Order: sequence, then C-alpha cells, then structure tokens
Amino acid sequence: MFKPKYLGYAFLPVALAVLVLILFIAFSMRPALDDLGLVSLLKEKGYLGSVSYNYYNFNFRYVSLLIFNLLFSIADINLAFDYLIPIFHLCMLSVFIFSLAKLAIFAFEKVFSYSCSLFEGLISSIIFIGTLYFGTSQSIEIWTYFTVILYYLYPIIFTVAGFSLIVSSIKRNIIWTRSLLFLCFLFAGAGVENYSIGLLLFLVVIILSRLIKTGSWDIKNFLNNSFDQKITIAFASLLISALFVYFAPGTLNRPNIENQMVITNLAGEAMSRSTGEILFNLIFQKRSLFVLLFLFVWLAIGSSISNLKVTDQKVEFKKIIFWILIVLSIFLIVTLLISMLVFKGNIPLRAWFPLNFVATLFFVVMAVNIGFLYFKKFKILLSSLVLISLLPALVYFNFVQIPVMVNYARSYDSRIQKMKLNENKDPKKVLFLAPLLPSGLIVSSEISSDTSRYINKIMASAYGINFPIALQP
Repeated sequence: MFKPKYLGYAFLPVALAVLVLILFIAFSMRPALDDLGLVSLLKEKGYLGSVSYNYYNFNFRYVSLLIFNLLFSIADINLAFDYLIPIFHLCMLSVFIFSLAKLAIFAFEKVFSYSCSLFEGLISSIIFIGTLYFGTSQSIEIWTYFTVILYYLYPIIFTVAGFSLIVSSIKRNIIWTRSLLFLCFLFAGAGVENYSIGLLLFLVVIILSRLIKTGSWDIKNFLNNSFDQKITIAFASLLISALFVYFAPGTLNRPNIENQMVITNLAGEAMSRSTGEILFNLIFQKRSLFVLLFLFVWLAIGSSISNLKVTDQKVEFKKIIFWILIVLSIFLIVTLLISMLVFKGNIPLRAWFPLNFVATLFFVVMAVNIGFLYFKKFKILLSSLVLISLLPALVYFNFVQIPVMVNYARSYDSRIQKMKLNENKDPKKVLFLAPLLPSGLIVSSEISSDTSRYINKIMASAYGINFPIALQP
C-alpha cells in the first residue's frame, strides 16, 4: 500500500506517538467514583454477592462485573491500578489493534485488490485508534475511567475481534474459531444497552439482506455458507447475552435511579446535559482539530494505492459506505430513542461513543477513497504535511499532557499512603487531605470538603478506612 515504501516510515512516528499516549494513560489511571463503589461492594458482599446485588438493584452488565471482580480479587486496589489493570487494559487494546489490522487487510483486498502487509495493517489500525481517541466526545471517561471502559470500550473491542473472525478465511480449527466468535459477541452483548440493541439490529439487517440476495428463505440452505453460519452464531450469542442483561431487575429499574441521580446532582455534569447539548458536543469540540490533522494520514494512505482501476474500486466503495451509513443511522436512532423515551433527554455523554466509533470509521473510509481518487499526484506532499503538522502536534500534546497525568497519579498515591498511615486514628476525627494535582486527560477522584459526600465515604470504604476524610479547607 505504501508506495513508495518510505511513506510507511512517515506514518510510523505518528503510530508510535499514539502508542506512547495510550501507554501513559494506562499506567496513570486511578480509581474513579464507580470503580471505588464496585471495590467497596466487592469487599462487602464478595465476588458473587456483588454481582447478585447489581442484578437485582442497578444493572447486570455481567461480563464487565465478572472481569472487574476477578481483577480486584487477584490484587488489592493499589496493586490492581499500579500493575494489573494497566497490563490487562493494554492486552485488550492489543486485541483491538490486531483485530483492526486484520479487518484493514481484508478491506484493502476487497475494495482495492491490494494485498496489505501486516506492518501496513498494524500502522493503519494504530492510527485509526488515534483518530478515534481524538474524535471521542467524552474521551476522559471512555479511555481512562476503568468501569466505563468495561461498559463501553471493551464491547466494541469484542465486536471488532468478532468481525475479524467472521471475515477470516481460516479453514482449520473451525470449532475453536466458532467458539471464539460466540464468546466475542456474548461479551459484546453484555455491554451498554444502546450499543447491543444497535448491533443486534445491524446483524438482523445483514441476515435479511443475505436471505434476500440468495432469493430463498430456506434456513438450512442459508446456513450452508460459511459467512452466513458465522453471522448467525454472532447474532444468536449477542441476542442471548443482551436479553440476559435487558430483563435483569436492576437493568429495568436503572432508568428511575439515574433520572433521580440527575435531579439530586449525584451523577455530575455529564448526566445533566440535554440531548441537544450532547449532539452539539459530538461535532464541535476543541480536539476536533486533531481529527482534521489525521485527515492528512488517511488521504496519504489513499493516494499511495495505485494498482487498481477507479471503476472497479467505486462499486465496492459504495457498498462499504452504504453499510456504514446503515450502522450510523441505527445507532443514532436507537440512542436518541433511549435518551428521549427512557432517560427523558438526560443521557450520559459517553453513551454516544458507538456513534463516535462509526463516525470515525466513516471519516477514515471517505478520506482514503478521496485520497485514492484525487490525490495520487500529491502523496509526497501529504506525507510531508503529516510530518510537519500532525506529528509535531501529537508530540507537543504528549509532552504537555503526560507529565500532568503522571503527577496526578503520584499525588493520588501519596494521598492513599497518608490515609493508610493514619489507620489507627480516632474514628470520629476527620482527616483533612491536600487537594490532588490536576488530572489532565484522566478522570479525577477529588473528594469534597464535606465529609457526608458520597465520594468521600466510598473512597474511605474502598480503602478500608474507618474514619471520615475531607478536602483540606
């Protein structure tokens, strides 16, 4: 794809800058409000008891709960956030990168008849993740808040991994591949509800289109095709998992709880924004400039593809755009309906992340196609623009933000150490703590000067502290 070959090396520094940012975010994350709440619940009720509590009282995104409880059963909260969670998170992101690379290799072969190398696929997938990060409307939660990562980001990773298995042409180990596919969509179905509903509808559309294309509604004949078998397995496992989540008593009761949280201001600013404000923020945000700079990379990638007739490419391209627009429409309609009918217009900004993902995919596909059609003569110029605009911007961004995140993590660790040193303190006497340093790109867990606030109580409970804590006045 990268022709001349040195174009790939122009994109490599961009990919490395994205990886450095991801690495420091992973090791700088510290427990936020919901993380502390789940740790406290785990201590109080045990592994299965805490899952059961969520089943009956709040939500039953069971895969996320089981993963969370497993990690915090292996290590205490300090060790978990210092080592275990960053390593686990980076492993999940590695699955994301390799699955995206596999899909990129498939797409370039399908659309451009180009045999993309693994190196090119990996570079493309890492740059895609960078584009997605800067295009995420609530990146501080989606990418740095571990509980939210479990609910929102990991289901998309499982889905991407599942689709990479669907397009796979592996003939051996069919049972193993089908089992992995089943698990991927089982896990995806246990995430946030608007995502699983949208994904279910998308798979229904695919199945119906395949049945219409064959001109026969004979299910037995339909399942003779390997691709159709995989799609059916994906749909069945997703449906089972999603229904398991939807009809849990806690899930059915959660809208009332979260609407009350908006009224009492327990859920914070993100929960109190109207749907109109959220849609505005999806499009207009300060970091959109980075997304525009990533445009140069995708235009350059498209311009470097030169071994296909334009007429052949247009047919496959139109098909991909058609399916992306279908997915985008499904997620937009589902999220709007849930926002207006279930949450009375008050929905967390992070709930729009599925649209961020599909919109980023649309942006990337369009940019590659435009580069292929109109910028073949400017591939060197576009690559130069990447090196003189996006790369310096990313390096500067990392240079400014990474020390902020690291210093925040250190200040948080110092606070916990001070709390632990006062374990034998008078349980009635308040321990006043200095303010945390600014957290930058990651979620802050700053407490209040009011000892009765939930964040103060839950932090003390999660760390086994038996005395009140408060922010130093």
